[in-house]
Amino acid sequence: AQASLNRLDMYISPLTPLMALAAAFTLLTFLKFLREERRRRFVQSAFSHYVSPQVVDQLVAEPEKLNLSGEEKDVTILFSDVRGFTTMSEKLTPTQVVDLLHEYLTPMTRLIRENSGTMDKFIGDAIMAFWNAPASVPDHPRLAVETSLAMLRELDRLNAGFRERYGFGIEIGIGLNRGMARVGNFGSEDLFDYTLIGDNVNLCSRLEGLTKYYHQRILASQAVRDGAGEGYPWREVDRVRVKGKHEPVTIHSIMEREGPEARAELARWNEALALYRAARFEEALDAFDALEGFTGDKLYGLYAQRCREMIQNPPPPGWDGVFEHTSK
Repeated sequence: AQASLNRLDMYISPLTPLMALAAAFTLLTFLKFLREERRRRFVQSAFSHYVSPQVVDQLVAEPEKLNLSGEEKDVTILFSDVRGFTTMSEKLTPTQVVDLLHEYLTPMTRLIRENSGTMDKFIGDAIMAFWNAPASVPDHPRLAVETSLAMLRELDRLNAGFRERYGFGIEIGIGLNRGMARVGNFGSEDLFDYTLIGDNVNLCSRLEGLTKYYHQRILASQAVRDGAGEGYPWREVDRVRVKGKHEPVTIHSIMEREGPEARAELARWNEALALYRAARFEEALDAFDALEGFTGDKLYGLYAQRCREMIQNPPPPGWDGVFEHTSK
């Protein structure tokens, strides 16, 4: 063969195959870079408004963790809402309403994202967020609780300015729940959102709605309390059946007062609640009245009124102490 090539005055350098391989490798590397760059830009454009830059970087580095088609995940969900927003907005001009909402929603959104949460959506003045999707977030119930407490502290700071400018502050309620939900892109072929759906999402919304009834700023399910741990001044509020659910749910608040007096109050509350659950309503009434007179907490007044009603109309034998809410 070499003789034939020599007769044709042709010579093939031994470097030629190596150069071809190098060119092919360079081309493949460049194409891989383009694919990764497109993927990076897609993830950034799709999630930069939902999650923190750190979570976006994690999704870019580990794309296998991203499942847009939908998956069942253990998540912690947060709903918050401004109480009496319609009445409040009637006192302001449309421009003032927009300015107030912008000033309120901006720091709340930042707190959620800084604590590894995913911003789902705004529903008027309401906020919906969740943890542990699209990227896994260890300790997500605790982070949701920490975020909620930080939101309340930020609200107290904002209200000082709101009262000065508008003549009033705003109050919010926060509902927290943990459980399995379906997470992914949902909507039509033309318009969709990365969000989550399921019974646990609905329950979280119900808990937020009950914050006004119980006069609490935070209400959390038992699953959130179990996941977040006992490092908070938890107060069991009630065992309830919410509208649309048959199984009772134990709900908790976090006492925002601290110190020996707060601990003594919590102990007295637990004793009063035990009397109520044992259907010893006259003793429970005395305990709740004393607590309300001591602290002014409207939760105690709510239970005192329940006791009066139970004394007038005793529950049937075998009463389980569960309160049924018939409205959302």
